[in-house]
Amino acid sequence: MKTLKNKYIVEINLKCSIFFGVDKSMNFLKTFLISLAIYLGLNAVFMLISMFLSPSFPSGDILYIIASIFLPIGVVPSKAWLDSGIIAFLSSTDYLTTTLVFLGAVVPPLASSIVAARLGDSLNISLRAWLLTAILSTFGFVIFIGIGQSYSPSLIILFSSYVSDYGYTGAYISIFIIGILNAIFYSGVLALLAKKYL
Repeated sequence: MKTLKNKYIVEINLKCSIFFGVDKSMNFLKTFLISLAIYLGLNAVFMLISMFLSPSFPSGDILYIIASIFLPIGVVPSKAWLDSGIIAFLSSTDYLTTTLVFLGAVVPPLASSIVAARLGDSLNISLRAWLLTAILSTFGFVIFIGIGQSYSPSLIILFSSYVSDYGYTGAYISIFIIGILNAIFYSGVLALLAKKYL
């Protein structure tokens, strides 16, 4: 009787562990997908606003438009918050454009990391979801900027700004490093706002 009882206890514990393991996996998947959707969706919104408000936006360059959906991950956090933000506002005469550039650079990754922080059942899940979002976004940006070197004049100009600072090979490496810096920077925001900790 005791052996049978112990067997039932083991089976119940096994079923519970499987159930909660699946539950955690589903929470991670949900957190990641929503975080990625928020990041890409907000980038698309700011890109469309720029397209309609800025006469100089290359609206006929499809590859540039697609790459723009990933663009903020390729901007160093200090440049996004200071150069495109505080410093830009102090010297700007076109506050509408300055505001759009600033918001487009900081809002998508910030909102995406905050959403991951609030949706994840633990800090571990939230961090992994946001980091995967940042990594995939970095790869997406690198892929489209690489393809664009043969087909997109606007992406050639954008990539040349990286090349002038880091060299041709270093330009690609620098984008990955900047992506990592963004992932780490916004992970700090995420950690402060996470719903549950490890």
